[in-house]
Amino acid sequence: MTFRDVVAAGVFLAGASWLWLTPMWLAQGRSNVSIFDPRGLLSVLTVIGFAAVAWGVFRSAPWWEPLAIATALVGIAASLIFWLSNASSAGASQTDVAMNCVLHIAAAGLVIAVLLVKPAEHWLAGHL
Repeated sequence: MTFRDVVAAGVFLAGASWLWLTPMWLAQGRSNVSIFDPRGLLSVLTVIGFAAVAWGVFRSAPWWEPLAIATALVGIAASLIFWLSNASSAGASQTDVAMNCVLHIAAAGLVIAVLLVKPAEHWLAGHL
């Protein structure tokens, strides 16, 4: 197992955690929840985007870095929309919602920082 494999698996697993930000996760048996809700749609796009990024890292594709930055920005938008839409929800603990969103925003921010800060990007590129 190489460093590239570990990075690809980590990106995939981190991206899959955006499923927690879908409205279905908080639905608690309600049937009026749709994947086309902006919260669900952005979260699913983030999951798909990070899955594609993981594949790009694994295959050494030249397009994975711009896709990772774009996906991280979509993930930040999904987190903020989820946080704001659940700020007044009685069904979820406000601390849990806030912590979940802050951790996802921090993870997406780390992806953006590593890929946009030249020394970090050169280190990563040199190890992949």
